Amino acid sequence: MNGIKNSALAITFSLVGVSILSFILSFNVWAGQSTDTTFGPHPAEETQPVESTGAEQETSTVDETFMVKKIEFKGVQSLHKEMLQTLIQTQVGQEISDELLTKDIESLYKDTGFFSDIAVDVQKSENGGFEVTFLLNESPKVESINIIGNSELDIGKLMSKVTLRRSEIFSDRLRWESERAIRKLYHEKGYYLVSIQVHDDRNEEKNTNQITFEIDEGPRIRITEINFIGNDQIDAKKLRKKMKTRVGKHFDEILFEEEDIGFNLRNYYQDLGFAQVKILGHTKRFTEDKTGLMLDIEVDEGAKFVVGTYTIQLETGEKVVFSEQKIRDMLDPAEGEIFNRATFDESIVKLQQTYYDKGFLLAEVNPVPFFDEANALVNITLKVNQGDVIIIDDVPIRGLAKTKEKIIRRELDWLNIKSDELLDVKVLRKARQRLFQMGPFIRAVDFVPSDTENDSRKNLVVNIAESPTTGTLSVGGGYGSEGGIFGTAEIGQHNLFGRAYRVHLKGELGTRDHHTAEFRFGTPWIFGTPTRLNGSLYNNRRFRRYYSTVGAALNQGYFADRYVWDTRGASVSVGRPIAFDIDLSVRFRNDSVNNVTRQDWLTSLVDKPLNDVVRVEDGVEVVDEKGAFTLVDEASFTDKDKESIKERLRSNTLNKRTATEYSNRSTRSLLFAVGRDTRDYRTSLYDPMGGSSSSISYEYSGGFLGADNEFQKYTADTSWFFNPWWNHVFAIHARAGYMQSKSSDRRELFYERFYLGGVDTIRGYEDWEIYPDPDESGQFNFLGGNKVFFTNLEYRIPVSPQLTTAVFFDFGQVWDESTPNVFNQINLKRGAGVEARLQMLGMLARFGWGYGFDRQNREPQGRFYFTIGPGF
Repeated sequence: MNGIKNSALAITFSLVGVSILSFILSFNVWAGQSTDTTFGPHPAEETQPVESTGAEQETSTVDETFMVKKIEFKGVQSLHKEMLQTLIQTQVGQEISDELLTKDIESLYKDTGFFSDIAVDVQKSENGGFEVTFLLNESPKVESINIIGNSELDIGKLMSKVTLRRSEIFSDRLRWESERAIRKLYHEKGYYLVSIQVHDDRNEEKNTNQITFEIDEGPRIRITEINFIGNDQIDAKKLRKKMKTRVGKHFDEILFEEEDIGFNLRNYYQDLGFAQVKILGHTKRFTEDKTGLMLDIEVDEGAKFVVGTYTIQLETGEKVVFSEQKIRDMLDPAEGEIFNRATFDESIVKLQQTYYDKGFLLAEVNPVPFFDEANALVNITLKVNQGDVIIIDDVPIRGLAKTKEKIIRRELDWLNIKSDELLDVKVLRKARQRLFQMGPFIRAVDFVPSDTENDSRKNLVVNIAESPTTGTLSVGGGYGSEGGIFGTAEIGQHNLFGRAYRVHLKGELGTRDHHTAEFRFGTPWIFGTPTRLNGSLYNNRRFRRYYSTVGAALNQGYFADRYVWDTRGASVSVGRPIAFDIDLSVRFRNDSVNNVTRQDWLTSLVDKPLNDVVRVEDGVEVVDEKGAFTLVDEASFTDKDKESIKERLRSNTLNKRTATEYSNRSTRSLLFAVGRDTRDYRTSLYDPMGGSSSSISYEYSGGFLGADNEFQKYTADTSWFFNPWWNHVFAIHARAGYMQSKSSDRRELFYERFYLGGVDTIRGYEDWEIYPDPDESGQFNFLGGNKVFFTNLEYRIPVSPQLTTAVFFDFGQVWDESTPNVFNQINLKRGAGVEARLQMLGMLARFGWGYGFDRQNREPQGRFYFTIGPGF
């Protein structure tokens, strides 16, 4: 017997630059057993060791002497031992192996990152075999992360760069990554002198770390020079203008490298014909005090290319959609012109879209340029595979809940979206538009082609989502500057009987002689044709206000500068498409207006004291026979003048007409309009994502139609919608109008004339607040103008499917007959503000605040508003 021989094996290794604690494998080998201290297979016979023959050793039976009997983990505080067991290869019942134990330590360290020290203790078991104990020292957890010293960069942006997380395991690698990311962010924003110190406060008892990033931002670097190297043909000044990075501005590394170097300069060169321009690189140089930055940009302009020849390789079927010459005519630039890559790419996209619009959805247009550098020519081979047209096989309609299928089917059939017709993308866009315009009960329209057994035929599935409610019922009230306290009730149905009939009944009652009664009806089809019919009955009575008039000048209060406007009547209109995007409509209107004018309160001023007649601050307005007013400065207004005004009031010569002469007047008119509508609805009837809607109209009143008011109105209206990115929309609306009348008395038609101000024209002003500017003599015309122009600009940002926010800027002006040429008197009135657009119960409610910059004879001020219905 050799007796008892103690043996120890020590293994030390390094991982990721961190030395792992050596582990010691201690065991006893009894006499009569092999003295080989290596782990692994042993000879089957208990004889003297023999040299290995290299043959595969038998492993089917594990020697009890070297078997792992138990595995333990010590030092574990927050981790589950069962999880750790899955990470090691050493298992109970296996033969112990130093190679596997080494891999186990590596796995526990690398795969978890939770331990700072790992050791393995191997001891002889009392029952034979070995007990393996992993001695673990858990890394501390991050208790808190603080950033101090930052003033220029937001704490949120800095925290987003920190890869350490509270309550997670701390590691030096994550600390280093966080520091580097913060430093990089500062460099990107131009703070190249930033200094960052990381404080690591360890709590041994809790085994936690408190991490503090202390930042000294230093000055932000400004750009002192931008130089170009290799720009032989393009002046450096022109190149600088195309960059967003500018001399004198703070340096932004991302803006410079990603936009200017990667996009702006390259595109500018290529648009000038330098198709193979290369931005070779750039260098940064600092001034001596490290606060200024000089940028040197090296370019290789290459040749300025001209389009040589276009070679058209056209693959068609039986039907040729576009001839080779037609395709050449659509290409831009033409042969012999400077090669502008942006213009060329745009023409290719348009050519592809033109094929799609003709139903050739499988068409492919692939340009292949060949650059002849020696002759500075680019010869382009255009490979056009026309493909086959797609024939519609079947058109199933899905998703309808209340609407009858034939109401949808008639729109599709009218546009030839039916079996055996060509699948035309342009027609699908028009169908979606018309379906949305049936009413707000349509929430979404989607066309999905699906395969059939025939590759040239597709089923076209029409998916429609309807609003859960198509009717409205509301009772409410509020306070308005014109109507005072009022109550309102509305009931309506946008999809009556599932046939897209629209019915609406509204009533309002206010304290200031204010009431409204309206009934409206509409349908998109009559007589089995896409001819729409709309009608309305109305009886409205409310206060309206004069602005900068006698009442305002004399400071007579609310009732002095307002009048009662009472209108009742009816209108009916019909319209239908006369071409793909062109629509024609005719409207007949018959109404009468009853006004209680200012004459009542003017005569009531006769017996008032002079200090009630004359406004001390502003002077007084003098009224002539035509109803125009001149504001006279109080300093030049004598007692004799005051007595003269009172005398004229007594004798009723200040305003010769009596109130009754203008209290009942009627309008009977025909309006003819033609419009083009290409609006693209994707999510809502009230929020077009693209396209435009434009119309011109002519209204004729009087003459053979009878009635009191004789006039002619000409109006042009246009709205454009652009989708710059995501679901944002930039919307532009403009309207211009001109009115002719046989009457020379403006008062006869003042409610038919043009005014601005209010929620649908220029926001930030009261309704009808904006009237023509005073003429050369200083006379005001509060009776409206015969010419008008205004524009609305909006940027709409969706918050949710129901809520959209918008910022707006409105401007416009009104002119009267004293200004025959409007371009000689431009004095636009401006308004700006914000708006929330909420879709509910099939309606659009608009809440907003506008600021009027140019209020006449009033200080600029803001104004809240609320209304139902879209502005444009």
